[in-house]
Amino acid sequence: MRSMRLVWFCCVLAGSVALAKPTVVLSGPAPLTKAVGKELSKKFTVKAVGAISAMPTAKEVREVTAPAKAIALVQCSATGAFITLQVLNGADGTPLDTVSFKGNAKKLKIAKPQLAALMFAINQGKAPGKEEKKEEPPPEVAKTDPVKEEPVKEEPKKEEPKKEVAKKETPKKEEPKKEEPKKEEPSGGSLATSIGGNDKPSPHAAVRLGVGVGGFNRSFAWAGNPSPSLATANQPFSGNISVDASWYPGAHFTSSFLGNIGAYFSGDFGVGMVSRVQESRFAHSASRLRFGALVRLTLGDRFAPFAHIGYARQELTTSQNAVNDGSARPNIPDVLFNGFRVGAGLRLRIVGTVEIDALGGFQTVAGKGELGSGRYFPAATAFAVDAGGGVSFEIVKSLRVRAGAEWQRYFITLNAADDSTFFARSASDQYITATARLEWAM
Repeated sequence: MRSMRLVWFCCVLAGSVALAKPTVVLSGPAPLTKAVGKELSKKFTVKAVGAISAMPTAKEVREVTAPAKAIALVQCSATGAFITLQVLNGADGTPLDTVSFKGNAKKLKIAKPQLAALMFAINQGKAPGKEEKKEEPPPEVAKTDPVKEEPVKEEPKKEEPKKEVAKKETPKKEEPKKEEPKKEEPSGGSLATSIGGNDKPSPHAAVRLGVGVGGFNRSFAWAGNPSPSLATANQPFSGNISVDASWYPGAHFTSSFLGNIGAYFSGDFGVGMVSRVQESRFAHSASRLRFGALVRLTLGDRFAPFAHIGYARQELTTSQNAVNDGSARPNIPDVLFNGFRVGAGLRLRIVGTVEIDALGGFQTVAGKGELGSGRYFPAATAFAVDAGGGVSFEIVKSLRVRAGAEWQRYFITLNAADDSTFFARSASDQYITATARLEWAM
């Protein structure tokens, strides 16, 4: 009877061992491990752990597989619409296989080919055994073999003389001392280098001097219900002499900003001016002066925009009596406009030695001459605008010929009083000038 019980117990024990499922550890996000575990639970005992490092060491793998005696660790991850399952050996953490497929953790269903590959890889794993302590020998070997390592420690002693040789070589570091004088060379230099940063002369002209001849016409008109006794003036085309000069002193020795600061002067003087009113002829004199400061911006050796600020004065007078019959001058006042003027321009070399230039300005008018006197309109105010340009050709080195034209207009608000001798709301004084001149530029 006792022998029958013993046989029965052994059979039950053997059957339970045969029916025991291998253990698998899952790591990764909880929803994903839960879904994967449901698929694997038919063949394995599944235990889930928190996420571990993406590339775990053998020690990290054994720390999660040893307590459960799991044969494998399956790392679960989801990237976009794809799920990846990496199988690691439970004994030493070596990769066994990686299965990747398209799926969703909420409605996960692993296809049969991927499931078969996953289970095959898991079955290749082994549970960690007592041999895991074999990792400790490295420190033990260091303790048990000090005698063997002693002869190895003699090698550093052989290296010591090499260090001494290196120390002996240090005094040879005399080469940097030879470089020190070279560093001192840039610190010297001309005054232009230290101020402007470039001691090469500017490629743009430092000096321009021009003298030429031309002519202009004038148109003076009243507006705003003017008094009938006020006369208009339409000056026919009259000759004039023009001079022009600009100078950038720093451009002689530097192409830096210092070489782009200069000054300018220009003048136009009427010659032989006569106008005709019916049978009477009246003589006129006219002049225009401008001067001030210039600042240019050199963009390459062809293009240079610039700005100017200064003073402008323009005068035109009419003789009191006609030069042919002595008749009195009609009611057209003399003008003497003057005030500050600002503007901008450019100079561009287009092809070869051909250059074009342009200039525009705005002038505030402080004085107005006889026009602003008590006889006419003492409360008058005015401003002026002008624009012009030209083209020049080099005929010989440094000598050019230029042809140009300019338009200028004064806008005058008369502010006439109720008891004024004359009445008008506004007036305009316009000049169109054309010149041809020789220029010396260097």
